[in-house]
Amino acid sequence: MKKQLVIITSIFFSHIVHTQTTKSLSKQLWENAQSCYSELTNALDEGEKIMNGEIIDDSKNGYLKVSGSAPPCGCTCSSTVGAYRQSNGTYTLLTEEKWGCSWTTKIASNRELASVFPENLGITTFIPKANIGLDNEYALFYLDIEIPRKGTDTKLTINPIPFGIYKKSNTVLSFEFSENTAKGYNTYTLLYRIKTITKTIENEQTLEFIADGQFGKISENDRKIIEKNIGQDDSQFKSYDELKEYISELKLIYDYYSLIEHETIILGWNREKGRFFIKEKGNHAKSKSFKEFLIENEYWAAVC
Repeated sequence: MKKQLVIITSIFFSHIVHTQTTKSLSKQLWENAQSCYSELTNALDEGEKIMNGEIIDDSKNGYLKVSGSAPPCGCTCSSTVGAYRQSNGTYTLLTEEKWGCSWTTKIASNRELASVFPENLGITTFIPKANIGLDNEYALFYLDIEIPRKGTDTKLTINPIPFGIYKKSNTVLSFEFSENTAKGYNTYTLLYRIKTITKTIENEQTLEFIADGQFGKISENDRKIIEKNIGQDDSQFKSYDELKEYISELKLIYDYYSLIEHETIILGWNREKGRFFIKEKGNHAKSKSFKEFLIENEYWAAVC
């Protein structure tokens, strides 16, 4: 049985090598950017240019980028593909896709990502003190990738997932996210109310008081601001306790953010192993107060 498995694996791998070597590198790159390119060009007449975008076709260096916006809503998409040559002459392809109207960001490969990225790449790569046993239903952070046009050094950056997007996951860190209705459409309205409250309150500690359920410590002026956002309207918080639930959720993300020791890492490429390795680790994330964090982070909103 073991011998049979080896033979099957060998045949499968040989098929991959044969398939890649019979296709030009340019064709392989374009196949991985096709979904975005098709979206941008389907409604165009012959000779028309992509709206608000560009095509960078540098196939000789193993790089392709397609970006722009598509009618009727002007929804944006971008697809960046990089080819990393292996010692056997084949290529590992990495693709980053971003879709504006569906709030989608995704890293993909023609191979399993777990076999391409460094072993054990995860939240503790960026936050060594992270509680990896955290019982959380949703991912809190995602990875942004900077695929190089020249060379193979590749930059990964950890970012909080936009507030209001709930990516079901058994890990704190995800390689992708997309909008969903996991907590209902009115969630983003309530989160925007948090942003409004945050910008208006006088005492930064008020946010901590809410997260801890210490409502009695809130100043009179801040209490008036908060109570303007509590009521029976669907776009309002029903009570202080509901506000606390949302603030506590965001405070957990902030607490993790504050522990980031390496906001970025640089990956080097090992051609023989066909795998990335951690070449360099970056600095701490920018220091922010909880108030600054809530104001500056991205918030999901319905688009077109």
